[in-house]
Amino acid sequence: MSDAQQMIVSGGPSLPDGFVDATRRILEEGTAANTLRAYGADLRYWSAWSELRKVSCQPCSVDAAIMFVVDHLDGLPAEIDAELCRRKVKSTTGPLAISTIRRRVSSLSALHRAKGLPNPFEDPRFRLFLSKAGRAAARRGYAPRRKSALVLELLQPLMDVCGDDLRGKRDLALVLFAFASGGRRRSEVAGAVVERLVRHGDDFVYEMGVTKTSQDGDAGTVPVAGRAAVAMDAWLSSAGITKGPIFRAVLPDGTVSGRALAPGQVNRIVKRLAAGAGFDPSPFGAHSLRSGFMTETGLQGVSLVEAMELSLHSDIRTAGRYHQAGRGLKNKAARILDTL
Repeated sequence: MSDAQQMIVSGGPSLPDGFVDATRRILEEGTAANTLRAYGADLRYWSAWSELRKVSCQPCSVDAAIMFVVDHLDGLPAEIDAELCRRKVKSTTGPLAISTIRRRVSSLSALHRAKGLPNPFEDPRFRLFLSKAGRAAARRGYAPRRKSALVLELLQPLMDVCGDDLRGKRDLALVLFAFASGGRRRSEVAGAVVERLVRHGDDFVYEMGVTKTSQDGDAGTVPVAGRAAVAMDAWLSSAGITKGPIFRAVLPDGTVSGRALAPGQVNRIVKRLAAGAGFDPSPFGAHSLRSGFMTETGLQGVSLVEAMELSLHSDIRTAGRYHQAGRGLKNKAARILDTL
């Protein structure tokens, strides 16, 4: 059993036979694959780092936790940095982004909670230090890397390069579903199934089920209407899809795969369309459709509350950042120089 699974599962002599195996199955089914992979990668990194630094990470001390942050904000000793890369737990030498440091801290903190170990990451001394480290990173020029928002003005050229063949119909249905239904996450696009798509006249309503922020399987419904519904109809009828995954690979011989696209493939489709439209694809990705929807609602004067009813954001600050960016462009004060 992996460390990621052991974060929740721990057997004992008083437990009945098969308990651990049954619990592991429930854990695997109830945890997103991406989350398990991220935990596993983070814990492998901690294990390698602690071995090379000759400190314990299970349990981890407050001093070792602070050392981890300092090492990765200021830079590791060259020989340790190189060895972590050689072991393929670190992709390149040099400091880590503060967001990556926080994520790895969060992973080991979760393991300590699950195992009932004293948790150094919840110690006030460490929490204060991590807060100061975040401010130091910001003053050094760190800024979160965000994908550029695909507002309608930018989305239209991507739609224009979608051809009339099967792949083009799938691509058009995919970007319009992701954008117009409220800015779906790439995992939600990849996981979309026909069984949750309910027709209402010429439009559809999609039952979201499990999402990143709603793990109980009842995230509500979102509309797939207008041009998005037309594109969805065209793709499903042309591909002959009546059940199972909505978005699938189109094979070189023109046949449609029975398997769903992976979330990473959704990202690559957006980048390919951006390149085909003549844009530099590097700042665009699947998240550009989500941020683009929220920014466009601000541009068009749609209220943040209405926008969040579709986007299903749980954090009003995150949603508001994109929405306000759109509203700001419509603010008359932004055109004050034009009055000269």
